[in-house]
Order: sequence, then C-alpha cells, then structure tokens
Amino acid sequence: MARLALFGIAVVFVIIIARLIFPSSSSKEPNPTEMVQDPNNGVYIPKKEAIKKTINGKEYYFSTEQSAEETGALEIFNKNATNQTLSESLISRVFCALVMMSLLLCNPAQAQKNCQPINKKRIKIEGYIAKKFRKKRKAVIKEFTELGNSKAALRIYPMGETSKVIAIGKCVPVHIAQHVIKKAIKYSTGVESLVQQQFVHGHWMGVGVTIFDEPSQQLVSAEQVELMLNPDLSNEAFHKLYRKLSVPNQLTPFFGLQVPNVKTAQPE
Repeated sequence: MARLALFGIAVVFVIIIARLIFPSSSSKEPNPTEMVQDPNNGVYIPKKEAIKKTINGKEYYFSTEQSAEETGALEIFNKNATNQTLSESLISRVFCALVMMSLLLCNPAQAQKNCQPINKKRIKIEGYIAKKFRKKRKAVIKEFTELGNSKAALRIYPMGETSKVIAIGKCVPVHIAQHVIKKAIKYSTGVESLVQQQFVHGHWMGVGVTIFDEPSQQLVSAEQVELMLNPDLSNEAFHKLYRKLSVPNQLTPFFGLQVPNVKTAQPE
C-alpha cells in the first residue's frame, strides 16, 4: 500500500509539473479583433482604430472625427426613435428634436465666420474612397493633397458603392475644392449631392460622406457639377454657386408625409 501511495503522489506531481511547463494551448490563441459600430453612419470599424467619445455619460465609437463632432446625444436619440412604432407622440417628439438640432447646427461655431489663411489652418479632407482602390490608398491620399495646404483622412468604404455626397466648407479655396471634386469623381462613385454649407466646418471637405441626413442635402446634375469645375470661377463666385446649388427642398418626406424642411436656408 505504501508503494501504491507513493506511486499516486508521483503521478500527481508529474501532472502538476507538466501543466506548469506546457500551459493550455487555448490561452495562447489570439483574441479576435473586436469591432464597434459608428452610431451615426452604421459603419463597423476595429475598436482600436475607432474614435472614442463620451456623450451624456455614455461611450460611443466613431469612424471619423467629423462623424463624432456632428453626432450628439440628440441625434443618436433621433436615429433610435425612428425605429419605434409610429404614433402621434413620436412624430411630435422627433419633429421638435429636428428643430432643436437645426438651431444647434446653425450656430456660428459649426461654420466659421472668419476664414483663417490656409497656410495657418490647412484644409482637412475626410471621407471614403471605393474599395477597389484599397491597395493604392496611400497614393490616392497623396493625389488628394498634392496641391498643398491640405491633409486627408480617407478610408476604404467597406461594402458596395460609396455615397455620392460632397461637402465643402466656406473657407476652402476654389482650386482645392475643384481638385478634390475631380478626385472624388475618379476614386469614389461620383458626385450627385451637395451638403448645405451652413452645416459644414469652414476648413473641411467631405468626400463620399454618410454623416449628413437627406434634409441637409440637395441633388445635383452632372451639368451642375461641371459648372462648379469652371476654371474661371473665383473663390467668391465658386462658393456663391455652391450655396445656390446646395439649398435643400422646402419639403422633406417624413413617415410618408411631406413636412417643412427645418434645414432649409436661403444662400447668402
């Protein structure tokens, strides 16, 4: 019996030593990449690459800085509310929220009154390019910024076609604006919609962006885009034309109804 007991103790001892020397392989398996969703545009991005913001005590992750800036707790509530059952109280609440958000976005802080020189404050270009240019992304970014006084943060659109939306701030010089429009036509899926300038930061351009809702946009034709690319346009003439072409419709669809568009403003 003594020998049997000693043998048992030896076996247990060997097992313990083996586990210390050869740990379980499951602990060595790498953790899968954790993905998070931008609450504004629905895009999934790796958590470690996302922009983290705290809104009303809650943490949210965004795909771009502009998406984080334009998104607030009120806008997130609006997007969640549209998924609820349609009722009279819901319509009233969402409509009031849109009015409040419009007042916030009209704040001069959103679009600078006085433009700083671009050699002191560069033009920032953000948005998406088509997935087929994934391997050429760095070269494409260099093309977007080759005129100087600009910087770009362009991502590959993860699925399907990029949006055909362009947003141009009031401080963007005409030569940079026209250059970026041409590159957007080449590397995204075209330009078919303009964002009203009052909702765009002065030194910012958006390419294929998805952070602006339809009531703040206006569709444009290929002929109208060509007018914007006229090389004879001055800075003042270009932005006057852009503001004229980007005025949204007076009415906007809302749960099957046509309601006044609170984001409509007449051009300067």
